[in-house]
Amino acid sequence: MLPSAPLRHFLGLAALVVVVCSGCPEGPGDEGGGSSSGGGGGSSSSGRAGSSGAVSSSGGSPSSGASSSLGSPSSGATSGSPDGGVGPDGGSCDLGTPGAPDRERVVMLSHTFTDVPATPGTWVRTLGWKVGQLPEDTGVRVDVGARIMRLAFVPSGTYALALGDDGDLVSLRVDGVANVVEVDRVTLPSAGFEDLVVAADGRRVWAVGSNVAETAGLSTVDLGCDGALTVLEGAFFNIRLAESLVLLPGGTQAILLGGQAAFDPVDNDDTRLLALVPGGGFTSVAAFDLWSDFLDVGRIGLSPAGDLLVVPNSSPFSSEGGQVRIFTVTGDSIASAQVPQDVPSAREVLFSPDGLTVLISRDENNRVAVFRRDGNQLTPTTEVTGIGLASQMAMVTRGLDSGRVVVPSVDPSGGPNLAVFRVTGPGAALYEGQLELGSGSDQIPEAVAVQP
Repeated sequence: MLPSAPLRHFLGLAALVVVVCSGCPEGPGDEGGGSSSGGGGGSSSSGRAGSSGAVSSSGGSPSSGASSSLGSPSSGATSGSPDGGVGPDGGSCDLGTPGAPDRERVVMLSHTFTDVPATPGTWVRTLGWKVGQLPEDTGVRVDVGARIMRLAFVPSGTYALALGDDGDLVSLRVDGVANVVEVDRVTLPSAGFEDLVVAADGRRVWAVGSNVAETAGLSTVDLGCDGALTVLEGAFFNIRLAESLVLLPGGTQAILLGGQAAFDPVDNDDTRLLALVPGGGFTSVAAFDLWSDFLDVGRIGLSPAGDLLVVPNSSPFSSEGGQVRIFTVTGDSIASAQVPQDVPSAREVLFSPDGLTVLISRDENNRVAVFRRDGNQLTPTTEVTGIGLASQMAMVTRGLDSGRVVVPSVDPSGGPNLAVFRVTGPGAALYEGQLELGSGSDQIPEAVAVQP
């Protein structure tokens, strides 16, 4: 397995310093090729004082090196206890129950580029998304001081977590589409970070860090009722070249892709079944050698029932690159369920809420492939084309908008945008439109998350 993040980020920076890229799609339906984008004691951060987020005009570009209005770091920040939902003041909170299913949702994007060469973007941006409509820009951006590669909301939608590529993890209080405040931040062990998973109760998160050293693996972080973050240093799970993590239903086990290494100490196993340890952290249950060559994975996908695992491999250095493999998950066993599917440049996997549709983003092919689940088999049915450099995806899973999907996109005509389509039935999808984000490299979207 090769470390994917550094290569992908280097290629993304080279391809996306300007908005117009060779081979990007002209719009929906264009099939042109594109370039790849871009248990133990806890440690609390010093935190930041809560204040209003930095704001720019709708669709505007923040100036290079613009400072946030979030204030300077404050000392003595406290962290909430994750046990029983009790905060540091003895009060309780519920971060696991979603809000009204048809309320206006917040869509959050990150921007990881600027118009200044070799200067990363460190902004997150909020959009409002009303039922049955396309998302709308709020004009709000918050400078979080890190190049954010993954975003996630807690189930209640009260807080969002922003994970930087170098290990900065930031908590943001979300009190509406135009009211986002940074609360706290911590720094995780040195690695390249691209995946983030939130527990069902919203009180614990896991960040996946990849390198070939002892700092690679899973970091466990608790989220307090007040948004404070606490790193459980003793719960760190070291595994080299970790790439993606999914929790099984019930929240007591997880599947981790990572660990395969052709160098000393040699490890042929690429997939791990883990058990969560009470109080934080993981222990290994079983390891599997499911691939024979290198892997480059954006995000693996697990069915809502937890019985089918889908793994994409877009590695250009692997004889198995361009394949998507499907595995059954039964007890402590993970086994192949279908011959590998040929899906070049497959990056991330997303299941529909009913588990009958599987979406696979394809960045270099500028589209999202759609599959129908038939038993333990996936059948290709259609594609949503014209989504430039499609990689990360986020889906509404409740209410009237259930099945609607947003995908960050970069097109040469119209530039950066957020594409929207809907899963309309098993293996069926309908393109609905896109929100233009503005011109300039600092408008290029990277990570995306939608309030539950």
